[in-house]
Amino acid sequence: MIERIERTLISCLLEQVDQRPEHTAVLTPETRWTYRDLADRAGNIAADLTRAGARPGDRCALLFAHSAEMVSGVLGALLAGLVYVPLDASYPAARLRQMLALSGAGTMLTDSPNRELATSLAKDRTTVVTVSGATATAASADAPGWSTRRADDEAYILFTSGSTGVPKPVVQTHRNVEHHATVWARGLGIHPDDRVSLQSAYSWDSSVQDMYGALLTGATLCPVNLRTMGIGGLIDWFRATDMSVYHSTVPVFRAVSRALTERAEALPAMRVLALGGDSILAPDLEYYRSLFGPDCLLASAYGSTECSCALLNVVDHTYELHTAVFPLGQPVATTKVDLVDESGAVLTGPCKGELVVRSPFLSIGHGRELNGEPGTLRTGDLAVRGADGSVTMVGREDFVVKIAGIRVDTGEAEGVIANSGLVSSAAVAVFPDDLGEAHLVAYVVPRGDVLEVAKLQAHVDEYLPSHARPARYVVLNELPLTPNFKIDRQALPAPRGAQSGSHPAHQVAGLAGDLQQAMTQVLGGRLIGVDENFFDAGLNSVRLAAFHEVVTRNGHELRLADVYRAGSLAMLARQLSGDDTSSPVTDGTARGARRRGLAVHTRSRAGRGLGWRGTES
Repeated sequence: MIERIERTLISCLLEQVDQRPEHTAVLTPETRWTYRDLADRAGNIAADLTRAGARPGDRCALLFAHSAEMVSGVLGALLAGLVYVPLDASYPAARLRQMLALSGAGTMLTDSPNRELATSLAKDRTTVVTVSGATATAASADAPGWSTRRADDEAYILFTSGSTGVPKPVVQTHRNVEHHATVWARGLGIHPDDRVSLQSAYSWDSSVQDMYGALLTGATLCPVNLRTMGIGGLIDWFRATDMSVYHSTVPVFRAVSRALTERAEALPAMRVLALGGDSILAPDLEYYRSLFGPDCLLASAYGSTECSCALLNVVDHTYELHTAVFPLGQPVATTKVDLVDESGAVLTGPCKGELVVRSPFLSIGHGRELNGEPGTLRTGDLAVRGADGSVTMVGREDFVVKIAGIRVDTGEAEGVIANSGLVSSAAVAVFPDDLGEAHLVAYVVPRGDVLEVAKLQAHVDEYLPSHARPARYVVLNELPLTPNFKIDRQALPAPRGAQSGSHPAHQVAGLAGDLQQAMTQVLGGRLIGVDENFFDAGLNSVRLAAFHEVVTRNGHELRLADVYRAGSLAMLARQLSGDDTSSPVTDGTARGARRRGLAVHTRSRAGRGLGWRGTES
């Protein structure tokens, strides 16, 4: 029987405010808000939005950093009866403009640090409202708008990768969100005494599970910003707060586990470890058993932006892995998951097929139905069902891949590259680097005899977030084709080694040598040149955070932001020794890292302006 949910998210939250007003609702290193505090702040925001002209049913964009302020912004928009659209302030401006236009938001809520960006995005088409930070004096339950909303009304809009190069909006209702939060909270056993981490960006659907899974059950929500904390800071914060439910992508979990192992530490207070975004392998289970207490549960969830949590697998330390990867688990309440063949026919017994989710709680107009059947979603994910009934993931039938645990549609990157006007054709594929981590590689055929690689990279950086940008560009005379004239992706050549060659890697002495040794440790023995740009060397945010943890553990005081600003081991050594005379604003390495954000690039720093046919940049 389908559980009918007739409440809105705000009515559910206000129940928690009434039941436990002085219980901590949101906790960060800078913030501790009770449920009463959170409701009052949200009420103040709702009043500001209403005075700015927003009316129930309107769409409101939210532009904040990964902080507690986004939580109050979300709830303030819902109290005003609005549909919220979370935007990640770290995304390229062009991308944010696309999302803002597609959402139809007439109002944008932001704070002082992000007001300038919000104003530039809004132009004259969107009203910008800045959070004042003052606490409301009126009861939040009296805020206008929320009482007019119903369970089947829109709650939020998130964006996923689109194969045309344009982000795709996904709309969820209050009823659907409460259902997904409920099955998540019940599956993990979340209760008011829990402290639940929120590591995912607010613009990702995994953050929805954590935010509402915590707040609708009376638990404490703990937003954590890996970019500012670093791996070491994250571990220290978990220990200081007795974090009990940790939800992470698998790559970040591995970085945390490696750091714990190096520190000879563990997190025995953790009650639930929830991993997603990639396959859990046997070594991950060993980390789980050795670093987390005997009563800690390991959970893995499968879902998408359209269906959030469809499969859930929760085990304890006694679990024995009998397949190559951790199984996806069992369907959650009111959800059915089938494997189908190419025609859409349901397969039975041991088989391989596409995962199809059947649920009354799918997003509005999700657009990937099976044979036109409502309430069904063709996920595009391929899975294998074994003789014991366990289902494990094996890949994608289309071109959606996982990069650092984030779903990326390679077709979107191809669309952006094609729209640059610099290439006649392009294909984007995934290849593992020397540590086995997946990276995007772009294969391009230039218009004319020469490709301006730097200009193409700048175009891509303008429209794609860091995780969706190619790490390598391989210039070809033509793309390989199949007999029926489609791109033969299996015939795309593997990229050469990650070293750019412009800075030969050899061991050095002194402080730079100490840093080089720490980096070699993080990279599993691989040596990079001290003058080589981190991004050119193929490093991503997780590896740089792990490097930061090793360096600070060895006695050096620096922020993770200092690592990004330096851009190379030599520059970082100069900063630490006080010999850095370059300006962080004008230094080319730092400027390049800042422009690229967290992108992973392998670009030659010598002659980077031109790339020749048959070469790799």
